[in-house]
Amino acid sequence: MQRQVTPKILKPIHEIPGPKDIKGQSDVKGDLAHFQRAIHQEYGSLVRFKLDTDTQAVSTTVAAILKSCSRIFDKPEPLFRFLEPIIGNLLFLPIDYNMRLRKFIIEEFSPRLVQQNISVLIKQFDQQMDAWLLESTTTGGILKIQERMKALAMRMTVTLA
Repeated sequence: MQRQVTPKILKPIHEIPGPKDIKGQSDVKGDLAHFQRAIHQEYGSLVRFKLDTDTQAVSTTVAAILKSCSRIFDKPEPLFRFLEPIIGNLLFLPIDYNMRLRKFIIEEFSPRLVQQNISVLIKQFDQQMDAWLLESTTTGGILKIQERMKALAMRMTVTLA
């Protein structure tokens, strides 16, 4: 059996490639996902950048590194604050509570359960999209989607439960 080797990345942050540091400015331009895609294309699979004027971030596309970080529960809050309007404060709960909650969610909402009910979930999604499209004709095509997506996610979760 071949042993999987995790690339060694333990090095000072200033040695990791990334955009030139401009004092007092964030490197992120526009959408974070698109920005990360662009800097990975330019600098490679491991990059550093300024998330905001004070916070350095490291991003990687190396699956072994991502997997090794997936079990780290004590993540720096500023890196995930942008998700709070979408998923609430789940990421910011105390670590011991967060671990118990994640274990429950992983066990109860397994990929097998989702796969068994995918046709029901797709039907729910399609019905919701039809309703939103109909509503958008009366609002000039503009809908506030954040609250609607939260509600849809909750309905789908309740369906699975």
